Amino acid sequence: MEAEEEFSRITELIKKGDYDSAKMRTRSLADAHRGEASIGIRCASIMKVIGDDRETEEVLSDILADLPKDETERFEILFAIGMLGMPEEAREGMDRMGMAKERPEQYGRMLFMSGRHEEALAALSGSGTRDSRVLRSEALCALGRYEEAVSESSALAKEDDSYDATISYCSSLISAGREKEAVRFAKSRMKEDKRNVDSLAVMAYVMRLEGKLPAAVNYGNRALKADPLHIGALETMAMCLVEKGDVVHAKLFAGTINHKSPGHPAAIRILDACNSIS
Repeated sequence: MEAEEEFSRITELIKKGDYDSAKMRTRSLADAHRGEASIGIRCASIMKVIGDDRETEEVLSDILADLPKDETERFEILFAIGMLGMPEEAREGMDRMGMAKERPEQYGRMLFMSGRHEEALAALSGSGTRDSRVLRSEALCALGRYEEAVSESSALAKEDDSYDATISYCSSLISAGREKEAVRFAKSRMKEDKRNVDSLAVMAYVMRLEGKLPAAVNYGNRALKADPLHIGALETMAMCLVEKGDVVHAKLFAGTINHKSPGHPAAIRILDACNSIS
């Protein structure tokens, strides 16, 4: 309970923009709970939100030096370490575990983040889960194999109308230079149900990539009114702020995502975008 209360205090400090105090308290919390990997990961996530990569890496390095004995917990912690900025170290740890083959999505993500796109595709071979197929599309795009990515994500979107599957298809289309098709597809989703939060978030995403920020913000706001914690809508709203140069408020959206799901890829993408212009 003591740690949870301290995390709440740190969250309030971040909301107030008092990053120095938040950083000091987060570091103290991490030091006080060495050997408790789950608390360490949350502390590293907060450091990432604050924008201190050096402190983030120091906390993650401490966790790497004292990983949990339980294999499942160890694998999950390694994955979180990778998502927070140390994918190569996480991959090396996973390579020594038999679970790497049992968790192709997570292992494949570490390979992808390490720039090993062909190896990521190989690791995902035979896995038919949504996450695996989304990651396959990303890897194919990274390799410049855009039409294969479109084919993969199109088949997924026909079977699965979730936000992640739909965004994968739209993203592949845009990467392939087929922006108009992405817009048409997003609009077709909206026609089916104008109040569907995923459809609103998809429209926000597509409008932002089209450079239509006012429209993106409009759809994003509507999505967040329906679901204030919709990660896709939060990410798009944050990215719109980044494009306007408002890093401070963009980080607040990243913090909201991170609080809901520490180390979530959407939060990391926002923070990386913030760091690229700050």
